[in-house]
Amino acid sequence: CQWNEPTLRDEPTGTKRLCDFEPVRVVKRLKGRVMPHNFLRDYRIRDGFKNRLTTVCDIMKPAPNCGGVIYDFGENTAGIPLIKLKNTTSGQVIHLQFTELSFEGFPDYINVDVYPDGCAQQDIYVCRGAEEEIYSPSFTYHGGRYCYLYGAKTEDVELEFLVIRNDVKRRTAFECSEEISNEIFKTCIRSDESNLHNILTDCPAGEKN
Repeated sequence: CQWNEPTLRDEPTGTKRLCDFEPVRVVKRLKGRVMPHNFLRDYRIRDGFKNRLTTVCDIMKPAPNCGGVIYDFGENTAGIPLIKLKNTTSGQVIHLQFTELSFEGFPDYINVDVYPDGCAQQDIYVCRGAEEEIYSPSFTYHGGRYCYLYGAKTEDVELEFLVIRNDVKRRTAFECSEEISNEIFKTCIRSDESNLHNILTDCPAGEKN
């Protein structure tokens, strides 16, 4: 591809101020559990279904017919993966695709309409070839509960989801005799915490559109 000439911009204005809020830290580690449907033909569209939001079926480019597995971390939150790989080969490519929903064993993106090129919330790791490799991305984070992984055998993978956010201290609590109310409160807290990454966000998955 050709490179364009850079565009000169004015220097930033304003006054520098010390950022004095709590830093982003790993606050929890979630173990991934492999879901039963362990062979996936196409993870970007539903077989035979139309997206309810766009009325078209081929909203994503086809994914490789390479199989793969979905890991379930048990809760919808925000963070980064930590993957440990065994017995890799040089040039082996590992794909990790995060999503909030699953549908009949497939990752489902209907809640955020369309990911433009199928690469949103996806990490791609190229192995160097070793008995053990460990990878975690440095310049992104994802929102979701599920991770579709392909490019490695399940027995050679150990996958965790590192929940990250600004390390704020909770100042409220709630508990009652009705369990559904307790779960709603926990979900509200987790939703707020998932949107604390130096700036307040609306949705750690959808805003990446």
